[in-house]
Amino acid sequence: MTASESVVLVAEDNWQINNLIKARLIKESMKVVQTDNGKEALEIVLQGKANLALLNMMMPLLDGSQVVQQIRAAGLTIPVIIVSVKSRESDLNQCLLLGANDYLVKPFQLDDLVQRIDNLLMER
Repeated sequence: MTASESVVLVAEDNWQINNLIKARLIKESMKVVQTDNGKEALEIVLQGKANLALLNMMMPLLDGSQVVQQIRAAGLTIPVIIVSVKSRESDLNQCLLLGANDYLVKPFQLDDLVQRIDNLLMER
């Protein structure tokens, strides 16, 4: 799958960051679905409306780790990237054990995010 054929879910409760990521992904020819809470993010993924989920760790209703846990419990293999201000190795390891494919610590470079998304989408 190429980036231009993919839909990326951006689940981030800070709309300034959410829109910044969206603008960059659109520039890279990706389609974007946005939400600001974990419950809606989970619904979008379960309905098959995204090819990759970018989840903020701390969101209302469900946090990123709860969302990825429920995605994997449903048997879905959609790539998931968690973004968080938490930089401890234990936080990263917990998310990877729950089924996240990658973990990025905020603040991050948009170029790095795009590269990670491209890499995960090419693996599919």
